[in-house]
Amino acid sequence: MKNLNTKGGFTLIELLVVVLIIGILSSIALPQYTKAVEKARATEAMAWLSDYVTAQNIHHMAQGSFSSDTNGADLDIGLPTSDVMKNFTPTFGNGTATLARKTGASKTYSLVVTMTYDEAKGRVYAKR
Repeated sequence: MKNLNTKGGFTLIELLVVVLIIGILSSIALPQYTKAVEKARATEAMAWLSDYVTAQNIHHMAQGSFSSDTNGADLDIGLPTSDVMKNFTPTFGNGTATLARKTGASKTYSLVVTMTYDEAKGRVYAKR
């Protein structure tokens, strides 16, 4: 004869083990996700820097010098305002473009592109 009072379910120990496993997996996955997001932001920033170098190349061919305009009005290009590009601070020097990104309380990295003009080829080259 069957016991009708037996109820199916999970014990407290089984539930604690499942919560523990989920906690361990999330502690491994979250830093990897953060790294992937930051890598995507850096990739978009490098794409913008590539566009900036192309605009400088066009300006150099037309005017004979690099543009010193830091807001990009001479180049008809501006820093994107997307969430991906937030916390990037652009600085432009004589033939260099730097995007510095603050990622935390004390963590900062910079993407630097140096532009040089090759007179023989009449072209601006960029080096990271």
